[in-house]
Amino acid sequence: MMFTKNWKSTAVLRLLSVMGLASGLGCQDEKFLYLSQQTDRTVSQTAMIREVHGSSGVDILWVIDNSGSMATPQKSVVDNAEKFMEEFSKASVDWKLGLISTDDSEKPFLGFNSSFDRSSADPVGVFGRAVDSLGTNGSASERAFDPIINSLKNFPTFLRPKKALAVIIVTDVEDQSRLTAPQFLASFKSIIGDRPYYTYGIFGAPDFNCQAMDDRWQYAGSRYEEFMNSSSSHQVYPLCSADYGVALANIGRDISTVIARPQIDLTDRPETSTIRVDYKGRLLPGGPQEDGGYWYYDYGLNAIVFYSLEFSTDETDSVSITYEKTGGLVPAASAS
Repeated sequence: MMFTKNWKSTAVLRLLSVMGLASGLGCQDEKFLYLSQQTDRTVSQTAMIREVHGSSGVDILWVIDNSGSMATPQKSVVDNAEKFMEEFSKASVDWKLGLISTDDSEKPFLGFNSSFDRSSADPVGVFGRAVDSLGTNGSASERAFDPIINSLKNFPTFLRPKKALAVIIVTDVEDQSRLTAPQFLASFKSIIGDRPYYTYGIFGAPDFNCQAMDDRWQYAGSRYEEFMNSSSSHQVYPLCSADYGVALANIGRDISTVIARPQIDLTDRPETSTIRVDYKGRLLPGGPQEDGGYWYYDYGLNAIVFYSLEFSTDETDSVSITYEKTGGLVPAASAS
């Protein structure tokens, strides 16, 4: 938390207020003490294996280019939508979906004025018809970043509390938004808050061996690459792929996997360097799975997320977590 006045002076006044020594200073209404040091910061949590759960909820935002060159890619999305959707059915994912175009003068095409989610009838058909309705008469200045910000700002209820966000972009040119990539990311993160987000792209870039309308742009070093790499999980595929179904199935599967990974919610915000996870007296190291890690800390979820629970032998066994919690504001005791 940021303070606009000297924190040491504030801390002294607040302490005096609680002690009843600052009545002449107008501090009777202070509600918090700022604790720069805590004597007992160690937190211990235990969870049985069968209690470890996944978040299983995700809001999905599709951004599909609707300029004149996109008829074939749009048809490929429609033809393979079922392969994308069926991955959520397999994993019983609580999903919600929205669709916007790269023309920032257009309103959303699906999922913003009314919810489109797992309770909707014929989801594959509804999504396919919405993609068909995009057409190819959109602006030739294809923008993904500007419409993303506009739609999330104008429809704040699209994002559900405590759900992950997945963004999927389909286009054959570099983003031409007014916002630069850093400006977009700053605005995007201020809107979505601490929720985890995942990025996916299907791009018609020359360095993906695709014949692009503008052969000067490359995915490597592009605005899109910066956005894709900003998330903890991302995948990119060539727009000119002969098998769109594989790409869409992979994206659907990855979304289902990353949001449904088993996790233990933490009761306090940890000092990440102090986190220790043990199973039956054995230390489980954290870090990338390919480096032997069993788990990672997700700041947005404030949770320990496991890649799998294959290390366990009995669902009645327990996992223990210890860590040092961060300092901050705590409620001051009320005078009786």
